[in-house]
Amino acid sequence: ERRIVQSVVLANATIFDMASKNEDCRGMGTTLVGAFFLESGAYFVHVGDSRAYRLRDGVLTQLTADHSLANEYVQMGILRPEEVEQFPYRNVITRACGLNDTVEPEVHFQTLQDNDIYLFCSDGLTDPVSDKEIARLLQSSDDLDEVCQALIDAANAGGGPDNITVVLAHTFQD
Repeated sequence: ERRIVQSVVLANATIFDMASKNEDCRGMGTTLVGAFFLESGAYFVHVGDSRAYRLRDGVLTQLTADHSLANEYVQMGILRPEEVEQFPYRNVITRACGLNDTVEPEVHFQTLQDNDIYLFCSDGLTDPVSDKEIARLLQSSDDLDEVCQALIDAANAGGGPDNITVVLAHTFQD
């Protein structure tokens, strides 16, 4: 876990340094989501509102909590989850790599099961495509390339308001 945090801290410092020294890069930053898979489980890391999901036995579970103003308001009881969609500042993130000289990535461990599907994605997917539709598409084919393309197509059909990043991983035993 320590090495994962160190990697994100180093990436943050590199981005922040480049943005500080290069006029064209001022204000540059990024969200981040990833995982380090082991035989027994995986360490998931994220900063910002890029997400990790797990599809297990047909049930889609969001594994990361957005580092966003809207999510913080939900956690504090200021907003109800159903109000987030209408909240004017729902896309304001509270953590990102490169915007400050320090960053606090969130890391947690999850056990793996045979036949889990893990989705790592940017908000370019999750803003225009519902979790229900994501779950349906994740189960639409055994070919992960096809599923990735279907998810991207769904985001574009929903207006594609942002860049769309989609990565899938499928766990299985030899």
